[in-house]
Amino acid sequence: MSKIDLENATVNILLEVNGQVYMVTMDKDKYDAVSILTKVSAKNIIPTGKSQKELIEIKKHIGRGFEYYTSDGIKRVATCKRIDFHEDLKRPIFTGISPFGNIVRLTTDEIYRFI
Repeated sequence: MSKIDLENATVNILLEVNGQVYMVTMDKDKYDAVSILTKVSAKNIIPTGKSQKELIEIKKHIGRGFEYYTSDGIKRVATCKRIDFHEDLKRPIFTGISPFGNIVRLTTDEIYRFI
């Protein structure tokens, strides 16, 4: 990963409560403290190629079901439990659990549809 200068980066704070995402406002001195702590604590920064709005839309898939096809053409379902961003692919990876307890990790290209 190349070195990224965070000095002039903006820190946006979102909270998720019961599946709803909220923007956070705070006093300037408290924001400055959180912003500095975030910047100096950042271990990895993974470019998503997405806007904040797009990321919120993607996050809405957590808890939803999706259908996909196996390599032998069988349609399966899973429930999305987690979304990560793959640094090399520059796209989200949806981690789901099937009714049989199998863990699947798929990109949006591999998911037939969300249900």
